[in-house]
Amino acid sequence: MVRICKNKNNIGHLTNEIELYKKNIERLELIFEAAKEGMWDMDDDGNVRFFNSSFYENFDVSLDKSTLDEWIHLIHPEDKHVLRESVVTQKISRADVFKTQYRVKNKKNEYVWIEALGKAQYDADGKMLFMVGAHVDITERKKHEEKILFMAYHDDLTGLPNRSLLEKHIDEGMKNFKSGAILYINIKDFKHVNDVCGYDIGDKVLICIGKKIKKFSGDSDFVSRISGNEFVLLIDSIFDRNIIEQKVEKFLEELEKKMDVEDRIVKINVCVGIARFPNDGTKAKEIIQNANFAMTVASKKTAPSYEFFDLELKKKLLRERTIDNNLKSALANNELFVCYL
Repeated sequence: MVRICKNKNNIGHLTNEIELYKKNIERLELIFEAAKEGMWDMDDDGNVRFFNSSFYENFDVSLDKSTLDEWIHLIHPEDKHVLRESVVTQKISRADVFKTQYRVKNKKNEYVWIEALGKAQYDADGKMLFMVGAHVDITERKKHEEKILFMAYHDDLTGLPNRSLLEKHIDEGMKNFKSGAILYINIKDFKHVNDVCGYDIGDKVLICIGKKIKKFSGDSDFVSRISGNEFVLLIDSIFDRNIIEQKVEKFLEELEKKMDVEDRIVKINVCVGIARFPNDGTKAKEIIQNANFAMTVASKKTAPSYEFFDLELKKKLLRERTIDNNLKSALANNELFVCYL
């Protein structure tokens, strides 16, 4: 009789523990749901269970009976190796936690960014028993990061690459391009457009100019806005002076055509400085600066309003600038005086 009572007490105690376990599981599931994160566990054979139906219902997987391969099947082709390598590395290195990011296709046939975290449990012999982890949707964070990155390397008005991206592109491209040319484009007296038409119209004119340059450029060319009224067109694989001249003349003819902007007829004048690589420079900053020197000379001409870079031309221009600066300094310091001979 005593034994029966003890057994009943043990059964009752066990029943209470089972009920407590169920309640704890329910609480954990509620936590998962509230956290809006996907939880998972995987055994050593690659069998996976997913927790938090509100997260995984967006993906074509079974919550209770799924496999690692089925999940990998949903991953973007360029990212599949990322998860495989992370799991293998975790098994071999027995690191505390692995953390990786990749794209997964949802039921809408759209790819979303997932951040995956995982931790494995091992036996005394170092064999992995199971792995647990979490999935977090970081799509919005990725979009925000991409937006910041775009803003860092693009002009906010025209959307064209800025000077930083241009220099990066030139330095990287020079490893692949055997030859090419930089067209440094200056919109002459653009202040007059802003003064007469207003800054709103001026901005629209700049956008229109950017589109014209982009339309004129080839598929492998690179267009950039590097300052208020200055653009750069990078032409790769063309070095011959005659071919470049023909291209620039057609380009100037198209760019200087009258534009209808907000019912206003606007006509601009353009000057272009041309530097060819590798002869006129082997680094981005050098080639852009030399094209700028040529543009400065072109801006003083009437027609044709373009100029090729020349080393003697650069020396002459630098000498003129030095004399000009010295004269200004002398005038400011009352160092000029009249001599009678």
